[in-house]
Amino acid sequence: LMRVIEQLEGVALPLPVWEGAVFPARVRGYQPAILDELLASGDVVWAGEKTAGTKAKDPGRIAFHPADSELLNNTAVAEAAGQRSDDAHDDDTAGDTAPDDDAGQALESVRMLPDAILHVLAAGGAFRAERLAELVRAAWRPDTESVDPETGEIRPAAWSNSQFEDALWSLVWQGAVTNSSLTPVRAMASAVSSHATRSVSVGRTRRRARVAVQMPVLMQGLWSAVPTVTATAEQRSLAQVEILLDRYGIIAPPLIDVEDVPGGFSALYPVLRRMEEHGTLVRGMFVQGFGAAQFARRDTVDQLRHAGEGHSRSCVAIEVMDPANLTGAAVAWPQYGGTANKPLRRAGGMVVLDHGNPVVYAAVKGHHLTTFTDDGDTLRRAFAELAYALQRRPSGSVTFADLNGEPLTARTEAARILHAAGFTPCPQGMKLYR
Repeated sequence: LMRVIEQLEGVALPLPVWEGAVFPARVRGYQPAILDELLASGDVVWAGEKTAGTKAKDPGRIAFHPADSELLNNTAVAEAAGQRSDDAHDDDTAGDTAPDDDAGQALESVRMLPDAILHVLAAGGAFRAERLAELVRAAWRPDTESVDPETGEIRPAAWSNSQFEDALWSLVWQGAVTNSSLTPVRAMASAVSSHATRSVSVGRTRRRARVAVQMPVLMQGLWSAVPTVTATAEQRSLAQVEILLDRYGIIAPPLIDVEDVPGGFSALYPVLRRMEEHGTLVRGMFVQGFGAAQFARRDTVDQLRHAGEGHSRSCVAIEVMDPANLTGAAVAWPQYGGTANKPLRRAGGMVVLDHGNPVVYAAVKGHHLTTFTDDGDTLRRAFAELAYALQRRPSGSVTFADLNGEPLTARTEAARILHAAGFTPCPQGMKLYR
């Protein structure tokens, strides 16, 4: 599993895709406990990523990193650490000029709740949610205040556990905060309510009975800042190049666009050119459609030359978001006929590849099938592989209502091929029972 994480470092996918498709396809007998062990030992760190417009407690995407990776660069916490250093310097130089000032008084940088969380985590350490909340509450100096209508007294903004949780999760999906466990993310992915709790007996004193403390599932584990590994910009670029070569074999602009590398291909080009000058890489047009600026190691070029030799024509079905599937990302979808729904790279979808070429797209949640070939023999092998892959999934039965926009309720050749692959006719179309 560690080898897979090294090869796919920085790829952000929904956790169910990682644990339901990507890891099981590469690690024989994969179980979540294997990943939990790597996280608990500190060998692996996960970081969140989320698109704009979604709520803090909605599940986002997860990327994994070896803990010593030079790609780990948490700028948000680095800025907070710098502010802490400035604050400490100001306190040291103030002397006796402000003896009545609260030693823990926060400055402008911690007036916002997320900034207060970063302010605490920048000092290092990992905290349970309740302890982190205590420290953040002590450091937080809210911008908003209210006036008591009866006394005219100015009252600070009230603390809210819900606001604290939202602020913490917003930092998670910004890639600034992580957790020692994936239990909270699994709870999100399973649509477990944030109010779901577990009871923990806590001893108080001999005079007080033992009480049950309710800890929200989404707040379990130890919270800490995503670490930053000290490295120069050139070292980070070199590390990025090595990872991409390990993942794809070649580096080309379309692949960099898929990876969303900071600065794009132009940021890596100086490193690639120096590696070419030293003979580490060679430049050429190895993959059609990827342009002339392609780089690879010499042994990779030899493998590409013999890629079609000695391989059977077997099909393989993979999750459409699997990094091994470049269709719909670096490579365009093939032309498809009829009134078929547009193929999309969405979680839950599957694509069947025949010698690397997409021949079937399955929108599992949308109940649509799209084919990119009319060859009956290819479709028989593709649908058989699709059925096998779907049966290995932890979810239940799967139904497809149409193929290329045509209802599967009719007795067509495609329906007969699906039936032979293990699908059963039903009022909605063709159903695969598990």
